[in-house]
Amino acid sequence: MSRIAKVTVLSCGLALATLAAYANDFENGFHFDDFHAVSNNLFIRDLHNIPRFFADAVYFSTLPDHRMYRPVVSSSLALDYRLGGGLKPFWFQLSTFTWYVVQVILVCFLFRHIMDSASPHRYNLRAALCYGLHPVKRRNRELRDPTRPSWESGMPKWSLPPSLHGPDGRFRMCPPD
Repeated sequence: MSRIAKVTVLSCGLALATLAAYANDFENGFHFDDFHAVSNNLFIRDLHNIPRFFADAVYFSTLPDHRMYRPVVSSSLALDYRLGGGLKPFWFQLSTFTWYVVQVILVCFLFRHIMDSASPHRYNLRAALCYGLHPVKRRNRELRDPTRPSWESGMPKWSLPPSLHGPDGRFRMCPPD
């Protein structure tokens, strides 16, 4: 089997396992901070407001004390609103779930890189499944909270692999002396 085929099978397997674990979460409605940031926020209902999200934090929430500068989150909420044709929680949850699956797959490759650099073996899939499906992670998963998308917490992880390499291209956990 070619490397591309193995990567495709691995990615699909991780996606299916994650979907099986979270399948019942797509029936939840909006709650908590979804009301001030999603349901009552008129600005996410028009894609023409996306540039405004990058200019001023006032467009994030209807509550003045909850306003914060999160333009990518507001933009993704506007796109979810447009894709769903309104305030349909499923589309907001699907977006969050999609980014979470991407994060789990990237974590699998990160674990493989780290583990292969230390000692070649195939525990990366088990580690990624533990990361994505562990009950502690599952309980805290934010599929029900579209204002805290998975990619937001995943950004530091995605930026990690390039920082693991030294100037000679070899894996380094710490900078050379």
